[in-house]
Amino acid sequence: EYRLSARLALGLALVACCGAPAVHAAQGPPKATDMHERRTGASRTLLPDGRVLHLGGHGRDGALADVSIEDPDTGQRFTPASTMRVRRTGHTATVLADGTVLIVGGVGANGEPAEGAEVFDPALEQFRDRPELAA
Repeated sequence: EYRLSARLALGLALVACCGAPAVHAAQGPPKATDMHERRTGASRTLLPDGRVLHLGGHGRDGALADVSIEDPDTGQRFTPASTMRVRRTGHTATVLADGTVLIVGGVGANGEPAEGAEVFDPALEQFRDRPELAA
């Protein structure tokens, strides 16, 4: 089926490009023509429905809070979604069992470690309340 083939091809491309499993954030700079601004340290995470979530990174003015979604099945590229509550670059973005994405770590806008964690809900294309993390 085409949809499965497109997902498989995208997953393989993410692995080949970035050297990381497709279900985890893959670090690497998207091309300047692909997004609103050239960046490094952004995460790209393959969502369970085959779309790709692009989060943050480092642009000309420091860490970014941008969020966009790419859908290879429809050809939609970098559709703006919500924004992260914390500007982040070099963070991780991991798909959880319920399909949401946990974003933690990285460097914030001031060059210090980014605080807290965030959860993105791809179905709603918005962030949920921050999870409670035990110390």
